[in-house]
Amino acid sequence: MGEDLYRVAGRILSDLKTDQHEGRMPKEAVLMVAIMDHHMIVQVHLQSDMVRENWGSETIRARVYTVMARYNWKGRRNRADVRYTTVCKVRTVRDRLDALTLGAIIG
Repeated sequence: MGEDLYRVAGRILSDLKTDQHEGRMPKEAVLMVAIMDHHMIVQVHLQSDMVRENWGSETIRARVYTVMARYNWKGRRNRADVRYTTVCKVRTVRDRLDALTLGAIIG
């Protein structure tokens, strides 16, 4: 038996929070990790367009996918056989309260 996906989601969130602290992710971002069936979804809510311009959505996405790949596995013979599929969405929201509200609705 493998690790529970909720435990893996917690590790991913912990690593992303560490990345924020160490400057590899925007500190202003609100991070959400959700699990739906075998899909692991990370949402990064940015509070201003300036943060998006400074960091770039692709840079943020690349970092999230790197962290998510750390805890995923692929089948030896069938590369499509994975522990979970990954999705990352980067969005701009009006303020921190909006980001937290969206996270509560999703969660």
